[in-house]
Amino acid sequence: MRSCKFGQYDETSKESIYDYSLLLLNTSLQELYPKEIELLPKEYKNPKGKGALGCLVEKLHFNYEPNDRPEPDFPTAKLELKTTPLKVVRNLYVSKERLVLGMIDYEKVCNETFNYSSFLKKNSSLLLLFFLYEKNKITEQVFKIIKIWDIPEKDLVVLKQDWETICQKIKNGKAHELSGSDTFYLEAARKGAGKGRDLRTQPYSDVKANRRAFAFKSKYVNVIIKGWKQL
Repeated sequence: MRSCKFGQYDETSKESIYDYSLLLLNTSLQELYPKEIELLPKEYKNPKGKGALGCLVEKLHFNYEPNDRPEPDFPTAKLELKTTPLKVVRNLYVSKERLVLGMIDYEKVCNETFNYSSFLKKNSSLLLLFFLYEKNKITEQVFKIIKIWDIPEKDLVVLKQDWETICQKIKNGKAHELSGSDTFYLEAARKGAGKGRDLRTQPYSDVKANRRAFAFKSKYVNVIIKGWKQL
C-alpha cells in the first residue's frame, strides 16, 4: 500500500489506483494541494513545460517520483498514467491534441515485434486523466474525465498495422521521412524544439532523423472520449 495525503491505494490493483484517482475528478491540483504546490521548485510550475501536469499528478497525488522507465507507471498493476487536455467544441469535450505514449528508440524498435513491443507493454492499459485546458495554467486546470482504458481487441489490428508501418520505414533507413500521414490511429509524432536541434542517428541510414514519439492521433483520442461523461 502507498500512503498519500488523502489515504492509501494498492499499487498492485488497477481498481484501487482508479478509485484513488477519482479524488481528482471535477477539481484541480491547486484545490487539493495548495500548500504542497507553494513549496515546489520553479521547474514544476512552468506552463510551457511539456508533461508538467502529469509529473505533478504523480508526485503530489500518487506520491511517487516521475521517471522515464520503459515499464508502466504502476508496473505491478500493468497500468500507465496519462494526463491529456480537452477543449469544448459545440458543447462537447474533444481532444485538444494527440496523446503521446513514449519516445521511439530507432535502434531498439527494429528488433521488436508488435505483440512483445515496449510500446504495447507500456500502453496496453491506460489510466487517462482528461483535464479542461486553460492557457498559461497548470495546477488550476480541472480534471473532467477519469477512466481506465484498455486497447480494444477490434483496434489492435489497426494499431499493429500502424506500428509495423512506422517500424518498416525505420528499417528501410527512412526514419527522416516519417509522417503522421503514414498511419491511421498511431503516429510517429515530432518531439523537441525543431529547426534541426533535435536530430538523432538512425540505424540504417547516415541521414539524421528528428526525434519522434509514438502517439495516438487526436481523432483516435476522440473515439476514446466518445460515450464518456459530457457537458
